[in-house]
Parts: sequence; C-alpha cells; structure tokens
Amino acid sequence: MDNEGRPVRQRLKADERRRQIMETAFDMLADKGFEGFRTRDVAERAGINSATLHHYFLTKEALIEGVAAHLEQLYMRDRASERDADETTPTALRELRQEFDDVAYFWREHPRTWAVSREFMLRAPRDPAVAKVIGRLNERWCAGVERLLAEGRDAGVFRAELDPAAAALAVVGALWGSIMLTQPTRTQFDAVCHEIETWLLRKEQQQ
Repeated sequence: MDNEGRPVRQRLKADERRRQIMETAFDMLADKGFEGFRTRDVAERAGINSATLHHYFLTKEALIEGVAAHLEQLYMRDRASERDADETTPTALRELRQEFDDVAYFWREHPRTWAVSREFMLRAPRDPAVAKVIGRLNERWCAGVERLLAEGRDAGVFRAELDPAAAALAVVGALWGSIMLTQPTRTQFDAVCHEIETWLLRKEQQQ
C-alpha cells in the first residue's frame, strides 16, 4: 500500500505522547485559530486516531487546557536575554525593563506563541473554558508585575502613592494592547515602554 503523505505512527511513552499531542494542538491553533481547531484534525496531524487522542485528553476542553499548560511552560522557560547589569540601576527598575524585553521577545522572536496567546484572548469572552485558562495566565502575569511594583515602591524607586495592583493591570493592559491594537514597530513599542516607566518612577529616579 502506498503510504506516501500519511503521518508515520510512532511508539511513544505516555508522557511523550501527551506532550506530542499538546505540541501538535498548539501548532494547529497557531495556524488556524479556534475556528479551524478540531480534535480529529489534531489526531490526524499527530499520526494517531481519535480514540488515542481522547485517551490522553478526554474532551476538547481538556485538550485546550493542555495547550494552555504548554503555553505557560513556554513563557516560564524562555525569556529575553538580560541586559548588561548596571549596579547603579535599582533592582525593581531592571526587573520592569526585563518585563518589557520579555514581551518584545515573544512578540518578535516567537510569533507562534504570541499567536496562540492572541487566540485565547479573543476566544475567552464567548468560551467559559478558554476564559478560565486565559484568566489564570493573566492573573499570574499581573501578580508578578504587582510584586515588582510593590517592591519598587517600598524601595523608593516608584511613586510613593502607587497602587501596585491597579498599576499592574494598567501595565499589562498597555503592553498587550499596544501590540494587539496597533501592531507597532519596535521603536514605537519601546516608546510605549518608556512612557510606562516614566509614569511609574518617582521624579528623583527619572532620567
């Protein structure tokens, strides 16, 4: 029989198969969005049948959760290279700038990761399962930014009257929105980051 063009089935360990399915689903979501996201197509691309896929992910919602877990691992594992350490720059400000660099890194260097994130954000308002997933990811992002803002405020780097929780929402929203809504150049994005930084800093810290 001519098998040309058909996926080659591989014998994988359970954790390897699960990871393969998640990575395949991730790629399909990046390519086609949720509108073209079907479990049977994921199974076909992965070289397995639907029954095997549902052995690892019982429902489509479970597979979406798996894609979200894979997305979160990518964000935790990869990040932009750290800028040259300058001991005169306060720690909180270095961390804030690293946050800017990380966003630009995924946007520019890992467009598929960014594309999947965008799909989750756009789908969330009309899909409770997706809303739950993206809500958890955003909560963790905001919590990290809130922590560094609180530490920076207490260290006298950021404005004394700063509300870290509200400011974290504003920072995350500005970073995400500036890319989603306008597709800026890197120069324009850097200008947005500069404005955010200036807004947060105490006057004594502004250069």
